[in-house]
Amino acid sequence: MSFVTTLLLLIYLYIPIPQPTIDQQIWFYASLNNVDPKLSLAITRAETGNVPEHLRDTIISRGNYGRYQILASTWKKHLGLKNSRELLNSTTNIRWGNYILGKFQRRFAGKNGCRCGKKHHWTCHWNSGIVCNKHSEKFSRRVLYHLESIKRKR
Repeated sequence: MSFVTTLLLLIYLYIPIPQPTIDQQIWFYASLNNVDPKLSLAITRAETGNVPEHLRDTIISRGNYGRYQILASTWKKHLGLKNSRELLNSTTNIRWGNYILGKFQRRFAGKNGCRCGKKHHWTCHWNSGIVCNKHSEKFSRRVLYHLESIKRKR
């Protein structure tokens, strides 16, 4: 082993490399999927509500997992996951949550609202799928509320 390789190995082993924060991961994976990072943060806040930050990755509700509340029965096979519980890993949930969010955005977001022709924001489809309902439209309004709050803080 050369001196440089040994030196790099020692640096890697003994100098702690800071792990990215949850917000940094969200910004990274949102940007990677051409999603507005602030909108992605707003989705997670709408999905997890008042749950403390340190518990947001542990939420399982009606088959939905983690801070993005990914519906495992729909997405597990498509994402190549062996077990739904893999979605409880924060990085995995953030990665796939933004991937799915990007797919929904490409499918439903139009220049003047939602491509489905209704008068609601496309994020209601994140909550309900192809057909929006009153509950998903309320969710979408909550996302937009969080988005405005995030924009004011940054």
